[in-house]
Amino acid sequence: MSRIAAELAFMMHEDFDALLIKALMIHYAKYPVGIKMKMTDKVAQMGFGMPVGANEILYNSPDEITLILRDTLEKGNFIEMFDFPFPTSLVDENGFFRGQIILTMVNKSLVDDKQAGEYCQSNIDVFFGTYETEKERDVTKPTIKNPRGVDVNQNLLSDSLYSASAKGIHPVTGFERECTLVKYGKKFHPVKKYAIDLADMTPSNRDKWLPSTRKWYLKIEGLYRDFIEKEAVKKDFQLSQEYCMILTIRDPERIAPVYDEVTQQLTTRNFIHHDVRVRNVVHVANE
Repeated sequence: MSRIAAELAFMMHEDFDALLIKALMIHYAKYPVGIKMKMTDKVAQMGFGMPVGANEILYNSPDEITLILRDTLEKGNFIEMFDFPFPTSLVDENGFFRGQIILTMVNKSLVDDKQAGEYCQSNIDVFFGTYETEKERDVTKPTIKNPRGVDVNQNLLSDSLYSASAKGIHPVTGFERECTLVKYGKKFHPVKKYAIDLADMTPSNRDKWLPSTRKWYLKIEGLYRDFIEKEAVKKDFQLSQEYCMILTIRDPERIAPVYDEVTQQLTTRNFIHHDVRVRNVVHVANE
């Protein structure tokens, strides 16, 4: 693991970022092939699995894209992105969204070792799903800060939307659904990882939440325990959390031009983005 982390730090031509490296290793971690255990047992005994090599982490195939959001979230603020880019090629012949989604959220929790089991004093939640329309909101209410919001929306990271019989490894693609990691990555846990295959959604939920006429949204919001909020007031400091969110969207059939489509949509919809810079390594052959 130390070797892979060091390789990532070297290969990324960016400022050293331990939180990003940690998030990347968790995001791409896999369980050993052939391990026959319930997902809950895997999570309990093997965590998020074993990280893959640095090259596999840093280079996407044309049929997938990985987006990284690295920032600091101050108390009272949140991030909500409307009309989030989702590839149009991942719409099936019946007009429903398809594809596999892996989302990892790692935050630098505020901690206090004197609080025993509640030593983690902060949390970040993430929601990724579809909505029907946008609506006006009443910002005169103390809890409403955004004049616009999503309406008839559904967070698709919820395990309850998917068929219980579909849990486990897909024999064709080898994709392992990790929705039960939602339970492991509960509130006030600094690492959360979700992996869903939209093909596993129950028919009734698919009809509600996956028609291609719907749009996608992403929301990130923080939460703080009462103790740390009182400490911030007493000592006069601003509460905030560093975080790194990594989102991969891919085609299980490995044919859709996901990378190109999402990149074009990011530009068209004025999302500020740039590629992770990778160091050029020159190999000299000895003759």
